[in-house]
Amino acid sequence: LGLQFPHLEILDISRFRKLTNTGLVNLLQMSGDKLKHLKLFYNGQVTGDNLCGLGLQFPHLEILDISHCSNLTYTGLVNLLQMSWGKLAHLDLSYCTQLSAEGLKEIKMIPKGQLKTLDCSSTPALSSFLKEELEEHLGVFIRE
Repeated sequence: LGLQFPHLEILDISRFRKLTNTGLVNLLQMSGDKLKHLKLFYNGQVTGDNLCGLGLQFPHLEILDISHCSNLTYTGLVNLLQMSWGKLAHLDLSYCTQLSAEGLKEIKMIPKGQLKTLDCSSTPALSSFLKEELEEHLGVFIRE
């Protein structure tokens, strides 16, 4: 279709239970770099693995809600963070049950003091030791 939305600031594609990785890529490619708020929660098929190397950048993204993305992987989280960490202030990873401790450690790429909220509720890989490590590094309280 060739649709483009260069001035889009909010993209809410939550609860699209049949959204695939390819569908996510297509939607993100249509969005301009002015995106500030991306809501992907309850998208069980999305892993995020195929987002690398697409040249997608969202330098103004402040809110990333990928909660309840039960198949989000380490690679998928890294890809999303690399596309959006410049101004990211609110990150919701609650109920991302496939994330590993290594994946959660990648959150350290976000500069200290930048994140205002980080929700890792019911994310099994978040141990008390890792929680303390991330809180110290990021300068933010992590909801668990």
